Order: sequence, then C-alpha cells, then structure tokens
Amino acid sequence: MVQMTSKKWAIILFISIALNIFLGSVLVADKFFKEKRHTFRGMVYSVPWAVKVIGKEVRSQARENFMARRDRVRQNRQTIQ
Repeated sequence: MVQMTSKKWAIILFISIALNIFLGSVLVADKFFKEKRHTFRGMVYSVPWAVKVIGKEVRSQARENFMARRDRVRQNRQTIQ
C-alpha cells in the first residue's frame, strides 16, 4: 500500500476546499442573482412572446401582424447576420 505524505494530503485538501467554495458560490449565485443573468432569449417580439406577455386572446392578431411583416423581418435578420 502506498502511503501518502502530508504534502500530498495538503494539496488534496486545498483542491477540495477550492472546489467546494466554487460550487457553493455557483449555487448561491443561481439562487439570489437569477434576474441579473444574461441568457439568450431568442426572438423577443414574436407570436409566442406576445401570447406569454399579453395573453392567448391576442394570438390570432399577433400571428396576422407577424405574417404581414414576415418578409421585412427576414430581411432585417439577414442584414444583422
């Protein structure tokens, strides 16, 4: 059996403590700072966005408006890319 020296145990302990502090801070940040997180939200002004924000009663009107402006939206999206 290989006997570990105190130096090896100190390194393992240091790595373990650093990993635990990192994981703990990730969990705390996830719990308390969710609204400040920058994530990809997709296309903001779309039919699903309107339904989520305004309600299901606007689904048909939002779809009609989106379909009427579909070509211009596609052209703008290609310009951005």
